[in-house]
Amino acid sequence: MRKNKENTGLLGAVVRKIKFQLPPHSPEARLMFAVFESVARDLLLTGIKTHTPTGRPSTSSFRQKTAQLYMWSNMPHLDAVGINPVWVRKIFREAGLEYLYLPMKGESYEQFETKKL
Repeated sequence: MRKNKENTGLLGAVVRKIKFQLPPHSPEARLMFAVFESVARDLLLTGIKTHTPTGRPSTSSFRQKTAQLYMWSNMPHLDAVGINPVWVRKIFREAGLEYLYLPMKGESYEQFETKKL
């Protein structure tokens, strides 16, 4: 498993590859894709302190978990512009980045979804 700093460039390449599927000259499609780009950036927030000094979950851990759940979803923002979410997850898997959103080994999606931060 590679460190996330090393994956920044690789993730950027994956996002660019997916972006080529957008309909040209569509401001709505660019807006919908911006949501996905934000999700992709939030996936790299692993390794950041997960709790504040008071013991509350940090904003970055919340954003990362939300991004992971989005990657498991039907990705409505991409689906709305005609990009297949299954294909997107396939591109992540081919790039070796699926670990960014998969639950821990032996953990089901339902366990992951309900796990406290």
